[in-house]
Amino acid sequence: MLISFILLGIGICRGFKADVIKRWMIVSFLVILYLLHPTLTMFSLGIYYCVELDPGQTWLSKDLDIRCWEGDHTKLAILIGIPILIVWVIGIPLLGFIYLRKRRNILENEEIKSKYNIVYRGLKT
Repeated sequence: MLISFILLGIGICRGFKADVIKRWMIVSFLVILYLLHPTLTMFSLGIYYCVELDPGQTWLSKDLDIRCWEGDHTKLAILIGIPILIVWVIGIPLLGFIYLRKRRNILENEEIKSKYNIVYRGLKT
């Protein structure tokens, strides 16, 4: 997000038009989102990765002091883990797909291509 604000400041100081600044903001936000998504997905799924150390006893891989599906782990997995998975892991890519799908007829338009090229090329290949 800091990059977005830096680009905004540079654009305003140099007198760029609002549509150019808006395009820079969209592209920088998408790049940041594109780079953070795999890492945040991995961390959010880590709450469900348990290992069996003793027969019938599973422990959280990230913190072997926490028994899986008992006490605080169950609350954490349900109240925080599931919403993060729905919103972050599934929701954001799904919204991106829906957005591009609705605009599939104009994806070759230069204005659209300059804004969403990173997402379009990532999904196309």
